[in-house]
This record gives sequence, structure tokens and C-alpha cells, in this order.
Amino acid sequence: MQIIQYLNLLPYPYRMQAISNTSNDTLFHTAESLREALLIAFIWGNTAEGHSYWKEVFEMARAIDCAA
Repeated sequence: MQIIQYLNLLPYPYRMQAISNTSNDTLFHTAESLREALLIAFIWGNTAEGHSYWKEVFEMARAIDCAA
């Protein structure tokens, strides 16, 4: 599935933040899970939210991946 499709599984506001941090080219790369999509979509430390924020979202994404 494409990264944008995985990021759209995130609840608001994480969905919009993740998409806005990802380049248009990267949004259409493929990933095997939401957690993988978060890892390859953008560099967490280079965002306004910061690495710790995205690490928490990454942990939250485990439940979403398990439900899918």
C-alpha cells in the first residue's frame, strides 16, 4: 500500500501533520505497514513536532497495524 494510504489511517491531527511532513514523491512509495510508512516517510527529528512526538505516534500505530 502507498505511504499516503497508511498515513490516512492515523487519527486527526497526526494524519495531517504526517502528510505535511512528507514530500509529494515519498507519499506514493509503498510500505508494508503504518509503522514502516512512518519510519520512511520523513526524518522525525527534522520536523516541528520532533523525534519524541513521532516516536509516540509510532507506538500508537502498533494498535492500528494490529487492527488492519
